[in-house]
Amino acid sequence: PIVLARKPLSEPTIAANVLTINPTASMAAATGHWINIDATAIRTKLSGALFAGISNATDWNWTTA
Repeated sequence: PIVLARKPLSEPTIAANVLTINPTASMAAATGHWINIDATAIRTKLSGALFAGISNATDWNWTTA
């Protein structure tokens, strides 16, 4: 699965090569967040290759203002 740490997500969508991930609740101010994506969660349509995934809290993270 694709997980936004600390927040539930709506079902992610892919359109025109863009992955959209929407939290279903607002993110608290001054709070750290990160995304984890299983290595088997995304497969390319053309070649069938799998995205390597993100399994830590440092590769894709941010702090809300």
